[in-house]
Amino acid sequence: MNESRWQQLADILVNYSTTTVKGDRVLITMMETDTWPLARAVYAAAVGAGAHPHIEFQSTLLQRDLMRSGDPEQFDNSHELQEKGMHWADVYIGLRGASNPHELQGIQPERITAFRKSLGKVSALRTELTRWVLVRVPNSAFAQQAGMSTDEMMDFFFNATLLDWKEEGTRYKKIQKVLQSSERVRIVSDDTDLSLSTKGRKYLIDDGHINMPGGEVYTAPIDDSAEGHISFEFPAVFAGQFVEGIKLSFSRGEVVDAKADKNEACCMN
Repeated sequence: MNESRWQQLADILVNYSTTTVKGDRVLITMMETDTWPLARAVYAAAVGAGAHPHIEFQSTLLQRDLMRSGDPEQFDNSHELQEKGMHWADVYIGLRGASNPHELQGIQPERITAFRKSLGKVSALRTELTRWVLVRVPNSAFAQQAGMSTDEMMDFFFNATLLDWKEEGTRYKKIQKVLQSSERVRIVSDDTDLSLSTKGRKYLIDDGHINMPGGEVYTAPIDDSAEGHISFEFPAVFAGQFVEGIKLSFSRGEVVDAKADKNEACCMN
C-alpha cells in the first residue's frame, strides 16, 4: 500500500509538477535517509518518462559537522557540486527529510547564517535555471513534533498530496481573482493588526508546481507599506532551532521590534 502511494506521488512530481519529458536531466536531492522510498519512486518515474535522473544525498548531520568546524571558504566549496548540478539539470526535485529540529542546537548563530548565505546561491540557481518542486517528506520524528502517530502523519501527508492538482488550481484561481481586485490587506486577530499595500502587485498560486503539497495564493507587499504588529501562535524552526512566541512590529515596511519567548536571538538574526 505504501509503495503504491509513493509511486502515485512520484508520478505527480515528475509528470505534473515538473512536466518532465524525454531527454530532460533530472537532479533528485535526498535529504536524510528516510526520503529513500520516494527518491527511488521518483527515479523510476523519471526513467519511465525518458529522462536522465541522478540522485544526490545530503543530511543535516553533515551540515552540522561543517558548520561546527568549517570556515567560510569550506562553506562555499561544499556547495560547488550542487551549483554545477543546477547548471546541468533541466529539472530539480528536492526531497526534504524531517530530521531532529534541534540538530543545530549549540552552533553559533553567525556560523549558521554564513552557511545559509552560501547555500542561498544554490537556491538562486535552482529557481533561475530549472523546473523545480520541493517536498517535505514526513517520518516518525515529524509525526512526534505534530503530536501524531507515524501512520496518522503518513495518511495526512498523502491525503494532502495525492490530489487532482489541476482541479485544485481552478479553486485557487477563484481566490486569486478576489485578492487581485484589492489593493490593501489587513490582518486582524488576537494580538495582531497588520496592514499591507499590494497595489500593482501580482498574486500567484502554488497549485503543486513548486511545493508539494501546494495550496498557497501569495504575493509580496509594497516594500515600505507594512504597518502594525503581528504575533505567531505556532513555533517556527529556523536553522534547526525552535523559535516560539514570535512578535514582530513594522513601521514603513521595516521590522522595528522583534521579540520571542524562546530563542529570541534567532528571531533577531
